Amino acid sequence: MELPFGGGGSGETKDSICGVEVLQPARGYRFNLDSVLLAHFAGRSGRVGPTMDLGTGSGVIPLILAGKLGYPEVMGLEVQPRLFELARRSVQLNRLERRISLVLGDIREVAGRFGRTAFSMVISNPPYRAPTSGSRSPSSERALARHELACTLGDVAEAAAYLLAPRGSFSLVYPASRLGEAIEALRSRRLEPRRLRVVFSRADRPASRILLEAVKGGSAPLSVLPPLIVHPGPGAAVSEEVRQMLLSPPHQGDARRAALGGPARLMESQGAREAGTTAPSRAGAGAAATPARASRQAEG
Repeated sequence: MELPFGGGGSGETKDSICGVEVLQPARGYRFNLDSVLLAHFAGRSGRVGPTMDLGTGSGVIPLILAGKLGYPEVMGLEVQPRLFELARRSVQLNRLERRISLVLGDIREVAGRFGRTAFSMVISNPPYRAPTSGSRSPSSERALARHELACTLGDVAEAAAYLLAPRGSFSLVYPASRLGEAIEALRSRRLEPRRLRVVFSRADRPASRILLEAVKGGSAPLSVLPPLIVHPGPGAAVSEEVRQMLLSPPHQGDARRAALGGPARLMESQGAREAGTTAPSRAGAGAAATPARASRQAEG
C-alpha cells in the first residue's frame, strides 16, 4: 500500500510522518503504509521490553515505536548499507540515539550476532513475493524488499523464534493471500498466532494485507480483530483510524512515555504527507554498527 509523498528526484528526501522525520532515497526503496500499520499494530501488543525490527530499511518502524509510541529500547537490523546509513542519520535527526540502535547484518545470521531469547518483541515487514512471482524491479533495493531473493518468511520466523524470550511476541504484515503460509511458518517454529487483523484497501475489494501477532510457546486461541479499511469511501481520503496513525497530536504518547520512565518530550508533527513504494529489504551480509544492550559485542 503506497503513501504518495515526495520522491522521484535525485538524492534523498526527508519526510514527516507519525511525528518523526525519515530520510529515504528519492528513488529505489521507500517505505509504505504497511510499515505504519504494522508499527501501530505491534505497538498495541502491550510488550515494552527490548524490541527488534528485522529488515528495518530506512528505520521507519523503530522511529515510530520510539518517537511516537515511547518504546525505550528498539533495535533495527538491515542488510543494505545505503538504507542502513539513512536509518542511522534519521535516528540522529530525531534525537533518538538513546532509544534506537541499528545493526548492519543478515537476518539469517542472527545466531552469530545476538543472544538467544534477548528480545520481548520482534517485528518484520518481510519480502512477500516468491522469486518467480510477478515482474522484478530493476532496483536492487526494491527487488530485495518485494521478492524472497535473499531470505524467506521461514528465515524471518526462524530468526524471530531464536531472538524471542518465552512468551515474547512476533508481529508481521503479509499479503492476505498468503495467510495460510504465514500461519504454517509460524507454528512450525512454536510461534502460535494470537491476534489477526485483516486489512482492506477499500470495503468493496478483497483483503490486501494481514497484520498477525504470534506468541512464542503460546496456547491461547486466535483473536480475530475487526477489519481495518484504509479508504472507507470514494476518493483518496483515509479512515479516521489511519489518519490518527499518520499524525502525532501534541498530547499523544504522554501517558505511555511516563509509564515507561522515558523522556516526555514529544516529537512535533509536521503533518502526514503520503509517500513511497515498497516494504523494507530483508537479507544479505554486513557488519555491526551502533551497539545495544541486547546485541553481542561485534567488530566494526
